[in-house]
Amino acid sequence: MKNVSIKIDDIIVEQLDFLVKKGKYKSRNEALRSMIKNSIEKEMSTIKINEMDIENINKMVAYFKKERVSLTISSKKTAVDLVNEGRER
Repeated sequence: MKNVSIKIDDIIVEQLDFLVKKGKYKSRNEALRSMIKNSIEKEMSTIKINEMDIENINKMVAYFKKERVSLTISSKKTAVDLVNEGRER
């Protein structure tokens, strides 16, 4: 894991501490990691695949597999069409 330093408003820290105190998370770190991960997964699901390059997609898919994160990809094409396109390359 990498360290990332951020500044957070006091009220957010108080809310994090409340969630930890209530047992929702074991620590602030766990809470933030979970919330950031869930938010990124949600945002990633809204991005059109043609806006990203293949290398980055492959890195993300590898990460999702490693972390056992579900990944949903939507397309206007059918799965059969996408597979056939891949075979033509």
